[in-house]
Amino acid sequence: MINVLSLPKRGTGWFAEWQWSYLTVPATGALRYGPSAALAVAAAYASAQFAQHHTIFPGWLAWLIGIAFEWLYLGSLAMSAALRNSKFFKPVNLGGMTVSIIYGTLYAADKYGVLAGVVGAEVGGIPLAWLFALLHAAPLAGMNFLYNSLIHEYHKEQQAEADKTKVRCGMCKRGWETMNGFNGHKRSCPGAFVKED
Repeated sequence: MINVLSLPKRGTGWFAEWQWSYLTVPATGALRYGPSAALAVAAAYASAQFAQHHTIFPGWLAWLIGIAFEWLYLGSLAMSAALRNSKFFKPVNLGGMTVSIIYGTLYAADKYGVLAGVVGAEVGGIPLAWLFALLHAAPLAGMNFLYNSLIHEYHKEQQAEADKTKVRCGMCKRGWETMNGFNGHKRSCPGAFVKED
């Protein structure tokens, strides 16, 4: 059996959906993968500092970018672990690690003065300038795309599961294909009652 992370239930309405997608799921990832969450603090710092490289982004926005990137990374870990047939967990983990290495290395290189003048026309020229521009933008957009795609897949999976459910517990909203499965559940869910779909 595949070890699937169960996510907290979603509420209804746009605010509940926003809260679930952008607060609850990443917080679940932070709790489930604690060491990654701890390392994400350092990675967010390095990301924020690199985002300020050559004043590409103002300080407040750079910090928001660094924190948001790592927060979405933790959410992507949780979401990819929650999908039943997901093959995304290892690529998400590897991608987050790679971006952290790149941002941390570039921040350290900038801090030690290695990058001073490298992007200018006299040393690296236009191709290197484009590479740095791409390094500032692509990981952020890629993580956002991945996270939103994972949320979409999770919603599709949950809907497919709900569509095949015949009997649902009115208390905790879990569902079973047969009444026998529900009867076994009633022992562990106080106040359970049948809700036929």
